[in-house]
Amino acid sequence: MLTSLKKLCLSRWSEICPDLPAPQDLKVVAYLPAGRIIHPKFIFLIFSENSREPVLIAKTPSRPDYAPTMKSAFDMLREFYSSSRLKDLASSVPRPLYEGEIQGLPLFLESYCPGRTLPLRGYHLRYEPYRCFASAAAWLKQFHMKSGETTAGEEEINRLFISLIRTAASAFPELEERLKPLQEECLALADKSIPVVYSHGDYTAKNILFGRDAEDVKIIDWERHQKRDLPLFDLIKLSLWFICGRKGVSLSEGLKDCFLNDRRIKAVIKDYLAGMAIERDLERLLIPLYLVKRIGAIQKNRGKEAAQGHLECLLAWLDFRSENSGVRSQESE
Repeated sequence: MLTSLKKLCLSRWSEICPDLPAPQDLKVVAYLPAGRIIHPKFIFLIFSENSREPVLIAKTPSRPDYAPTMKSAFDMLREFYSSSRLKDLASSVPRPLYEGEIQGLPLFLESYCPGRTLPLRGYHLRYEPYRCFASAAAWLKQFHMKSGETTAGEEEINRLFISLIRTAASAFPELEERLKPLQEECLALADKSIPVVYSHGDYTAKNILFGRDAEDVKIIDWERHQKRDLPLFDLIKLSLWFICGRKGVSLSEGLKDCFLNDRRIKAVIKDYLAGMAIERDLERLLIPLYLVKRIGAIQKNRGKEAAQGHLECLLAWLDFRSENSGVRSQESE
């Protein structure tokens, strides 16, 4: 595979990278992500002669069923560079360069994005982590505002809200009664305009790169993106990752920190909600719906046991929500 990839890039360099001089030689290195999870894709770093950083990233699926997902992600990158509403953000995502085949597998080549991921604990960055969080959230708000539109009607409510609830309840029957009030609140929004956005789907540190300063943000790995998703979901995921990782707290405690206790996180979330013009009726549904969605997705991909943490967090938040129905999560202290 390494030799075939090298030959392909050298022979088609003028097509893949027309703005760069053709190299005399290339070095191809297989990238192996850390962890025990079996990854659905192979990643290769391609270096030109004497380069210290890769010039290209090559990706192929490790199993046939993942090819459409990778194709969809590649098309999402293309949209950044071709769509008038997303072009302003194109420089912050990889440039899609080539789509083809290699050894019978789909092949996707994209530009390399330099940068560092945000560490949680253990070593020093030249910029403060909360500043990085705010910068990543600001990029997300722009992405959602540019890609967003509004929708309405019972059919859309069923697709956006009720389907998530039913999926989680079918996996965990004990949730059915607990989620009935939530389902009723969702149905009550059928006559209102609901914002829908493009989402990244995995908006956490491993997919957010920072350059020379915290405002230089690059967003990579778009395999989990959706083109009709609810707002705030990406930001909730980023906030939970940031708080739980830095403080070593549970999901339940992290959620309360994000929306009730941590002033800096609350300020960022408040700014996002204002920018997206999300009404209070919808806002108070988005946190439990995010947890419901995660429960369904984790149970499907990794089994019931893996979803227990999100299940416990959902039940705790529903209890807190019913006991504190008057609390406005976005209000500053």
